[in-house]
Amino acid sequence: MAKHVGNGLTTENAMNIYQALDERVFNYLTSNPKLRDIAEVHRGIEWDISLRENRSILISSEPRTEFKKGLEKVSKKMEPYWAQGFIYLNMNERYHRTSAHSLPWDKPKVLANRRIVSGGPWQIVGFPDSGGLVCYQNLIGIWPKININIEVLSALVNSPLANAALFVRHDKCDNRIKKVESIPTPFLKSIAVETITQLVRYYINLKSGIKKDTTEKLTIQESIQTLMKIDSLILKAYDLPPRLERKLLELFRGHPRPVPFDFPDYYPNDFSPCIPLHKYLEMDLKQASAGELLKRITPFDTADMHEFFMDIEARQS
Repeated sequence: MAKHVGNGLTTENAMNIYQALDERVFNYLTSNPKLRDIAEVHRGIEWDISLRENRSILISSEPRTEFKKGLEKVSKKMEPYWAQGFIYLNMNERYHRTSAHSLPWDKPKVLANRRIVSGGPWQIVGFPDSGGLVCYQNLIGIWPKININIEVLSALVNSPLANAALFVRHDKCDNRIKKVESIPTPFLKSIAVETITQLVRYYINLKSGIKKDTTEKLTIQESIQTLMKIDSLILKAYDLPPRLERKLLELFRGHPRPVPFDFPDYYPNDFSPCIPLHKYLEMDLKQASAGELLKRITPFDTADMHEFFMDIEARQS
């Protein structure tokens, strides 16, 4: 039986919605670079003895000689831009099964899940690491190989487009390396690197203060708005036609994002105009009249804008 995943949709139905867009979206992005063009993707370390039977040898809760700090699993340990519950993994060469022990774990990278995080369209989370963490094979490491920082790289990994790209190539359990490597990315010159970097760092600071903050509700709301802004700037860099971007984001309607608070749908249920997310976030649609919006928005996609303002006027009449 198909699994229900929000708003009465099944995983199968949600996938069908995006597959209807698949050809249009990826045809539009055919000339874009892929993640493999800007980063190297590798599985975490593996041992040649059973973890289940030798856990005390391979994993420690305390620092030990020849052990490195890292992550064993994702569940309740990792979410977009955030990780916790670190342990120490045995890096002694005598136990290694693959060459992953020799990867440049000390270099800045993004850690992400190899096991998918949900049955719905949210498939992957990325955590920017500059502290030399190591991960077990349940996770993957993503190292930049061009001039791009790990904050921006993590924003690409956490973006709706990356998650949708993995969802449409759905696997029962895993984000396979080849699938992750094939995620389309924006052209570097179109990415608002400085702004996205600042927003990711700001979100990490917000997230670290949520449990300590006496104004937690305000912090959560600010966290939601920051995530929205990061997503909107990444989507802006892809420069999808407004209708395609809107349909892409509709895929996520009703599907909980893997964050420890309620992340809302990108647009209200009753909002039908096809406005790019970055434009939508710039406008106070509840208070602005159609005339005010005309002054505040840069003209684009004439047919869509005509439909948008006709809709606003109809709602105000």
